Amino acid sequence: MLRRLLICIVFIFATGPQREAVAADLNIVKAPAMPIPAWSWTGFYGGVHLAGGAGTANFADPFGSSIFGDNVFTPGFLAGAQIGYNRQAPN
Repeated sequence: MLRRLLICIVFIFATGPQREAVAADLNIVKAPAMPIPAWSWTGFYGGVHLAGGAGTANFADPFGSSIFGDNVFTPGFLAGAQIGYNRQAPN
């Protein structure tokens, strides 16, 4: 019994400190820094837009002809502008 206890103690002391020393001697390698992108979306922007459309409407009146006629042309126009700022995070 004493022999087994002595073998266990020798084994613990023989293997324990070596593992700690090996772990302490490891070189810690830091990850390389992320490269700065050549361009990014960060910045102000502005723009305008224009649009047009057209359609026809057919009025079929069972009581006679319509005041505007049977076919009516319906033009449409749309215009607008926008400004803003985009920010691209480093991650």
